[in-house]
Amino acid sequence: SIIGFSQNFPILADKPFIGNTFFSSTYYSFNENVTGAAKLYISAINGLNDENVRISKRKTLSSSRLRGFEKGKVGPVDSDDHVGGNYATALNLEANLPNFLPESTNTDISFFLDAGNVWGVDYDDSIDDSNQIRSSTGLAASWLSPLGPMTFIFASNISKVGRIQNVEFSSEAVSRLCGSKVTVDLEIDNNKITDFSHIVKACALGQASSSVMA
Repeated sequence: SIIGFSQNFPILADKPFIGNTFFSSTYYSFNENVTGAAKLYISAINGLNDENVRISKRKTLSSSRLRGFEKGKVGPVDSDDHVGGNYATALNLEANLPNFLPESTNTDISFFLDAGNVWGVDYDDSIDDSNQIRSSTGLAASWLSPLGPMTFIFASNISKVGRIQNVEFSSEAVSRLCGSKVTVDLEIDNNKITDFSHIVKACALGQASSSVMA
């Protein structure tokens, strides 16, 4: 396992801020054919002395932390532009299958499930903070080519943003401890769940925990 924490505090800046990042990676070998990995990433940045955080310093999620989504295209939007957020979190679950293909192909196959969110706007209260978990699943192929390592990713977005129009079941839960709120919508057809969405308004830890259910 790998666990890390970093803090960013500039000595001199026209808009002072403090940034905190926590990350954790755990690996487990089920057998010689399957290796599992779980990675958690939580990051926050806040202005000091009532200053707003510069857009260039705001948090985003890279395409490696949330596969299937374009880098910087998740989170708050201002005039059709993604401006990043004060908070970001991501959870990555992966199963690597080193023996799925013949060794002669020099290719490892893995299946993954990613979930993440970017939220929080401090410079304009009128902007929607876009507090919605995004998730994706897919397949990754790592090929040791003659030119060097290459990775191909095939991902599909599986999360539903916003409320479902034809809601058959809806439930809301609020934490008495911190006030975090989760709203879940289900669309049911012939006793089978055909659509799902959930809206989470929570702290970074709550966002990360809810990502498991995304």
